Amino acid sequence: MRVLFYELKKLTGYKSFLFIILASLVLGVYSNIRSVHEAPYKPSEYRMLSKETDGMSNDEIGAYISENIEKSLNDEGVYSVGFILSASDRFNEIQGYSNYLDDIDERCRSIVGFSLFGSKNSFSYKNALKTREAYRKVRTRELPFAVSEGSKLVLVNETTDILLIFVMFAAAVFIFTKDKEIGINGLLYSCPKGRTSLCRKKLAVLFCFSVLINLLFFFVNLVNGMITYGIGDLSRPLQSVEGFMECSFNINLLQYSAVMLLYKTLGCFIWGCVFSFICIISTASISIYGLSALISVTEIYLSRKFAYNSDKGLLHDINLVTFIKPESVFSSYRNLNISGNPIYIGIGIPAAAAVLIIVLVTLCLMLYSRLGCREYRHIGTILGNRASHTVHSRMFYTLKKSLVLQKNMYVILVWVVIVVIFHTSFTKPAEIVDLHYKNYTTDYKGEVTAEVDEIIRNDSIYFDDVRQKLLSPKLSDDERRFLQNEQFRMEAYAMFTQRCEAIRNKNGAELFYDTGYKRAFGIGKTKDHLIITFLVMILCVLVISPLISFDNSMNMTSVIFSTASGKKSYLKHGIIVTVTLSVFASIAVMVPYFFNILSKYGTQGITLPVQSLEHFADFTMPLNVWQYALGLFLVRTTVFTLCSLAMCLVSKHSKSRFSATLINVTVFVMPVLIMMVGSRNIY
Repeated sequence: MRVLFYELKKLTGYKSFLFIILASLVLGVYSNIRSVHEAPYKPSEYRMLSKETDGMSNDEIGAYISENIEKSLNDEGVYSVGFILSASDRFNEIQGYSNYLDDIDERCRSIVGFSLFGSKNSFSYKNALKTREAYRKVRTRELPFAVSEGSKLVLVNETTDILLIFVMFAAAVFIFTKDKEIGINGLLYSCPKGRTSLCRKKLAVLFCFSVLINLLFFFVNLVNGMITYGIGDLSRPLQSVEGFMECSFNINLLQYSAVMLLYKTLGCFIWGCVFSFICIISTASISIYGLSALISVTEIYLSRKFAYNSDKGLLHDINLVTFIKPESVFSSYRNLNISGNPIYIGIGIPAAAAVLIIVLVTLCLMLYSRLGCREYRHIGTILGNRASHTVHSRMFYTLKKSLVLQKNMYVILVWVVIVVIFHTSFTKPAEIVDLHYKNYTTDYKGEVTAEVDEIIRNDSIYFDDVRQKLLSPKLSDDERRFLQNEQFRMEAYAMFTQRCEAIRNKNGAELFYDTGYKRAFGIGKTKDHLIITFLVMILCVLVISPLISFDNSMNMTSVIFSTASGKKSYLKHGIIVTVTLSVFASIAVMVPYFFNILSKYGTQGITLPVQSLEHFADFTMPLNVWQYALGLFLVRTTVFTLCSLAMCLVSKHSKSRFSATLINVTVFVMPVLIMMVGSRNIY
C-alpha cells in the first residue's frame, strides 16, 4: 500500500504532467465553446424554449411550438424560423415514439414470419426474436419533450474522448518511463518487490488516474452544458435525448451518467494499458511515439472504415475506440453476428473489453518482471563502437546528435513518407455547383461590365421562372429532374452574382475562376491549412523537443556550459538547427501544396490583383494573387519558426525529453488537432 501511495504521489508531483492535464481541460472547454459558436442556432433560443415549456404537457408544448412557428414566419416571433422548425421536427419525433416501438415490433414479426428468414437457425431469425423481445421490455411509451443539446454536450463529446486518450498516453509515459529515464531501474529490479509487485502498483495508479480524469472531464462538460443550453430534468428517460431514441434500456439520464463514467473509466484504462505495454517493451522514445501513434490511427481508421452492419462489422465494434464510447452500446439495440449467433453488444463489447484488460495486464506484468538492465547493455554497445578521430565543426556534432544519437532521422523519414502521401492524394472535388461557377467565371472573365450585368439580370428572370415551375404539380418526371438540376446552376449563379457585387470597381479587380486560390488561402470550409499546420507542428515537436532536454536529462549541459564558449555556442547551434528544421518542414509541405493547387485548378488570374477574390475585395495592400500567396507562405513559415523556437525554449528548461515532448504536443499539436477534426465528428 505504501508503494502505491508513493507511486501516486510521484505521478502527481510532476509539474509538467499537471500542466498537461490542465491544458487538456482548457482544450476541452475551448472545444465546447467552439462547438456552441459553430452551432446553427443560439444557446439563448434553447434556454428560452426550455424555460417556456417547463411544466407544460406535450399537448401544450405542441400548441406553443405551432403558435411560434406562425409568428416566426411573419417576423413576429422570438425564435428564428430554422430553430422553431427544428424544434417542431424534434417534438413530432418525440410524439411518435409509441408508434416507433410498434413499428419495430411489426418489422421483427414480419422477419420471423417471412419464408426467406424462416429458418430458426439463421442469424436474421434469431436476431429478430431477440430485438423484438428487448424492445417489448421498454416501459416508456411516451417521452417528455426537452432540449437535448446540453445533455449531448456531456454524454456524447468526441473531443473529450480524444483528449482522454492523450492524457492516458501521458500518464503511461510518466509512470513507466521516468524510472528508466533517470536510470534507477537497475536499483528497483534488485529490490524484493521491484518487479511484478511494482508493476501492479503502477497499473493500479494508472487505473486511479483513469477514474480521476474521467470525473474531471465529466464535471467540466457538465458545467459547460448547464451554462450554455441547460441540462434539464435528470430523471427523464434516456430515450428523450436526441440520438438515444433507439435505446432499449429502462434508465434515466442520471443513471446513464453513472454507467457512462464506469464505461469510459474502463475504456481509458484499456488505452492506458496499451500505452504502458508499449513503454515497457520500447527502448527509445521514438518507438514509444511511433507505436502509440500507429495503434491509435489504425484503431480510429478501422472504426471509421467499417460500419457496424458490414461484413467486417466486428472490426468496428471490437475496437479500442468503441471501448471509450458508451453511446455505441446504449444508443440502440444491436446484436453482434458471432458465427451466426446474435450476441447483444451490451454483453459482447464489455466482455471483449474485460478479456483485453486481463491480457494486457498479464503481458505488462510478465514483461516488466523479466526485463534486464538495459542501461548496462546500452553502455556495453557504446563501448564496443569505434570512435572516429576526425574532428568536425560543432554544428556538425549538433546535427549528428539530433539526427543520429536521438534517432530523429527515422522520424524525418517517416514524416517525409506521410507528406508524400498527403501530396499524392490531393484531389479536386467533382462538385456540380463549382463546375457551373467555373463556367460563369470563365465565360465572363475580366472586369464587371454592363454586359455582365445584363447576363445577371437575364439569369435572375430565368431562375425566378425555375422556382415558379418547381411549385407546379403538373410537371413530368423529366421536367422536374431538369429543373432540380438547374438548382445547382442557380446556386453557382448566386455565388457569381455575390462576387460581382463585391469586386465591382475595386482596384482593377477582374473575374476569373478562383476556387483554387480560395482553397489555398483557407477561405471557406476547407481544412487544408489546418492539415498543413498539423504536419509541420508534429515534425517540429518530435525533433526539436529532445534537442536540449535530452542533454539535460543526462546532466551533460553542466559539462558543456562549464567550457569557455560552451553555453553560448551550444544554444546558438541549437537555435540554428531549430530554425533549419522548421523552414525545411514548411517548404516540404507548402511548396508542393501550392503546386498541386495550380496544376488542379489552373493558373488563371495569378497576376491579377488579390482584390479580385471576394474575400479580399476590401484588402488595402496593392498585391497580386501570386504576391499574396508568396507573402502567405513567408508569414506561415515565420509563425512556424517562432513556434519552433518556443518548443526549443521548452526543451531548454525541461530536464526530461518525455516531458518536453508531451508539453509541446499539448501546446502546439493538440489545439490544431481539435480544430482540424471538429468537436462532434472526430471518428
